[in-house]
Amino acid sequence: MEDLFIKMTQQTPEVLFKTSGELSIKGVSIPENTHAFYSAAIEWLREFETILPKDVTLNLDFEYLNTASNRSVIEIIKEAARYKQKRINLVVNWLYEADDDDAKELGEDIEFCVDLKFNYIPKSD
Repeated sequence: MEDLFIKMTQQTPEVLFKTSGELSIKGVSIPENTHAFYSAAIEWLREFETILPKDVTLNLDFEYLNTASNRSVIEIIKEAARYKQKRINLVVNWLYEADDDDAKELGEDIEFCVDLKFNYIPKSD
């Protein structure tokens, strides 16, 4: 199995999922077809379940997410949350600009939907 890398564009985030267990999505997420954009990431996570390392970290660092992307991100987190059933140490980090309360609240809303504890990491310039 190989790492997954999807290059960032003006409408889509960078997706970097490493087989070492370091997973990250960062940037703006306003793709025209959200399901099509995130389908490769979801498939990768399903295949990754067969070779899971002991520790998996998912870093989510969005500048902006549209509503359709919220649903896909929730689906990705739920897919990763299944790893906990295999006794994998899963850490989800939600990064946000320190002065952007809306971004933190969005993370809290998504955290509530997936019933998984997030770490909130404020970024400063």
